[in-house]
Formats: sequence, structure tokens, C-alpha cells
Amino acid sequence: MAQKDYRELQLTSTQLALIFIAILALGVVIFLLGVSVGKKQAVLTAQQSIEANLPTETLQPPPGERAPATKEKERPTPAKTQLPSSSAKTKTTTPKSAAPPVKKSSSPTPSSRKSKTPPTPKPSSVARKSGYYVQVGAYSNRNSARILAEKLRAQGYPAVVLEPFPTDRRPLYRVRVGAYATRAEALRIKDKLARATGRKKTDYFIVQD
Repeated sequence: MAQKDYRELQLTSTQLALIFIAILALGVVIFLLGVSVGKKQAVLTAQQSIEANLPTETLQPPPGERAPATKEKERPTPAKTQLPSSSAKTKTTTPKSAAPPVKKSSSPTPSSRKSKTPPTPKPSSVARKSGYYVQVGAYSNRNSARILAEKLRAQGYPAVVLEPFPTDRRPLYRVRVGAYATRAEALRIKDKLARATGRKKTDYFIVQD
């Protein structure tokens, strides 16, 4: 067999220093590369964590537009129309029985009866009594006769105003004082009334009724 030759490499101290520096520089380069790669990895991890923590924003449609699903949900369900029952139909179709007309009673009401009662005669035109009267005046105007009768009553004489007689050519309202039971009593009142006037002659006269 052939024998292998072994050679010994002898390195000087300068060569060893260069080799050591080269190995050291290579280690520094590898370290710096690892640091830069680590920094990049840390930045990427931080960005991913920030993006994960950010809230997800959902784009909302404009106010006039809505999602089709929402529109379908908001559609009102058609209400079921209930058909009227037979009893309801009968109620609506059957007309109400007309109330019998109220007949107006022909009998007059108390108010109408009261209104038909004859008016009470005025104090000036009192119903005549049988006896003797003193006629003190006759006027075509009722108001003048009434004034004279009231004046005599104020003096205490029983004066009355008579309505016009049917035989009068023109209506006259006669003012008389009485009635008195005897003619003598009527004459006494006539003289007394004449003296009260202050005239010598008067048109007073006695009338028997």
C-alpha cells in the first residue's frame, strides 16, 4: 500500500491574528443581521396586533337606501280581513222600525186656555150698579175720561167710566159718580161737586140706572 504523506502547516502569528479577526468580523456581521431581522419581525408583530385591536367599521348605506334583508323584514304582513258574520249582516240590513208619529192633541194647553180668558176690566170702566148716578162729564177721548175719574177717586168719590152706548152718534166715554140708593143722596153729592168746582152753573145731572 502506498503511504500517505502528511504535511504540517505552520502559521505565523500574523496569519493567526488575521484569521481571528476574520472570524470575529464574521460573527459581528451575523449578529447584526440577526438583530435587524429581529427588529423587522418585532415591527411586523406590533402592526398585526394593532390591526387586530382596531374596531371593524361597517359601512352603512345612505338614509334613502336600505339593505334588501331589512326591507323584507320591515314589510308589514297583510292583515287578515274578517268577513262579517251572518248576524252582523242581518243587523246592518234590517232597518229600524220607524217610531209612530206623535199625534198633536187637539185639546188646548193650559197656557192657551189662560190666554183665551177674557181680560179683567180696568178699574175705570167698572160694571154699572142699579141706582142713581151723578154724571160729571162725557168725552170722546177715553184718556181724558180716565184722568177725571182718577181725580174724583182720589177725592173719595166712587167714579166710573162707561163705555160708549150703541145709540151714540159718536162714541162718548161718560164719567159718573155713584151709584146711590136714593135720588136725594145723589142730589147732595151733585151740589157738593158743583161747589168744589167754584162755578155757579155746571152741566152735572142725575141719572137713574
